[in-house]
Amino acid sequence: MSVESYLVSAERVRLIDGIPSRRTGDEGTQRQPIVLARSFLRGGLVSGEKAKRPWSHPVSNKVLLIAVVVGALGSAAGAPPIAIVLWGWAFIAWRKRKKEERAALGGAPVAGAPEVPDDRQPLADDPRSAWAYRRYCGGLEPAPVSPVLAERILATLQPGDHVELIADAATCAGWQVDTMLKKARPSSGAAIALRTLRGWIVADRKTARITVAPGPLAKGRAVRTADAVTWPVSGLAMELSAPDRPKFTLKVFLDRLNTVDLDILEEGAGAHIRRLPEAPEVPPAPDPDTMTNFEPALPTGLPTDWKAAEEIAQAHMCEIGFSDARLTGAGRDGGIDVTSALGVAQVKMQALPVGAGLVQQLRGSRPDAAHHLFYSTSGYTSAALEAADQTHVGLFTITSSGAVSAVNDMAQGLVRTSGIRSGVYPEGPDLKQWAQELCDRVMTAVNSTDAKRAAHHERYPGQWKRVAGYQLQALKNLDNRPTTFESAKAAVIFYHHNELLAAVYFRELGIPYPGGAGDKVSEELEDFYS
Repeated sequence: MSVESYLVSAERVRLIDGIPSRRTGDEGTQRQPIVLARSFLRGGLVSGEKAKRPWSHPVSNKVLLIAVVVGALGSAAGAPPIAIVLWGWAFIAWRKRKKEERAALGGAPVAGAPEVPDDRQPLADDPRSAWAYRRYCGGLEPAPVSPVLAERILATLQPGDHVELIADAATCAGWQVDTMLKKARPSSGAAIALRTLRGWIVADRKTARITVAPGPLAKGRAVRTADAVTWPVSGLAMELSAPDRPKFTLKVFLDRLNTVDLDILEEGAGAHIRRLPEAPEVPPAPDPDTMTNFEPALPTGLPTDWKAAEEIAQAHMCEIGFSDARLTGAGRDGGIDVTSALGVAQVKMQALPVGAGLVQQLRGSRPDAAHHLFYSTSGYTSAALEAADQTHVGLFTITSSGAVSAVNDMAQGLVRTSGIRSGVYPEGPDLKQWAQELCDRVMTAVNSTDAKRAAHHERYPGQWKRVAGYQLQALKNLDNRPTTFESAKAAVIFYHHNELLAAVYFRELGIPYPGGAGDKVSEELEDFYS
């Protein structure tokens, strides 16, 4: 199955004013739970049901309202002093509340309260938002999000969802794209918008009001500023709708030179994202320190002479645990070319394969050395392989490109992570075997899924194409996977990350992973009578 087939039935994107845009109905949005954080003057945080205020206030909204009403009645009844006292008390209480809210959101501390620094960075620490927040902080004029507001934003994420893009934003009531296109980014960065896999989260820094708009890129129009427009006006304005809130216009401020942001908004972050949260359907990554059969990447170079071959052998020994490996120099020491406290090595660059005599000579020259390694650019004879197994010599080959490969079992044991330092080789899974099982698991799920029928399981129109980008990128990465890695940890992260990428497609469309959709029914008689 070719990777291009996954995009055959994807929804066509219509261009408006030269930029991607979609028009979709309200179908599918009701599948999302209603999550809307109202402003504090309307009663605090609401998420499906009435929740408690994020922090306690000395005076409730109802008491303030009663004070204002009674003051108005007292003024109308000819008792101005009572009205003035009630209005003054209500004003003081309201100002005190605002100070508490501002302090809780990271603003000025309340008078008399101890100043306790809050260095937490929830958006940077949470794997659901870590990658997007790091990109935001590295962009133009970032305004870090306070810990309290960040926690509130993360609380609105549904299980399985993650953040793809974070940008400064501005909103206005009604659909006013043309007006919002001219608006510049506020100097204080009043609002922040987060594009997630399933919709939009818009948070106001001042009032902490959070609005969740589930669904695709835009419910109405989406228009980008002209190419000639630069920061801080450049961006993308779109018309959105959210449960329990009238339609509104959102503008996200983007650097016009950063085409990745616009690609993420339209196509998804599958081709760019570098951190994904763990998924229950994906097996956890093994401990890299226990992996065996790992061959590290080395600084390669053509071994044009014996000196270059020796330098490659020294670099390889350092990589596999002989950190103090050094060349013996022109004097040579009994045929030893590289030496360290834990082992010695001999390097041969010759036309014919190395024979058994040279291997036995290495073992006899330094019988007290803990490890004996032999490097050859021309390979080994069968007699040399047998002699190496009998004398416990690790045989390695150096290719014309400078790559080093283990030849016998002793050499395989030497390249195991941490084996040299501890003296005990790890008893974990074989790295190559584990990587192959992971690739087979991903391909089994992909090949057993009917891509056309999978589109019927999307949460909102057009989501199938967005999550297909995650699967497509995973297949591309695994198909072009490196032959060597800098460390076992780098190899484990690479393979595990790509399985998480592939699993996004199945989770969002409600397809079991790794079993697939189960759309293909066997026609064998035995299967129906079993």
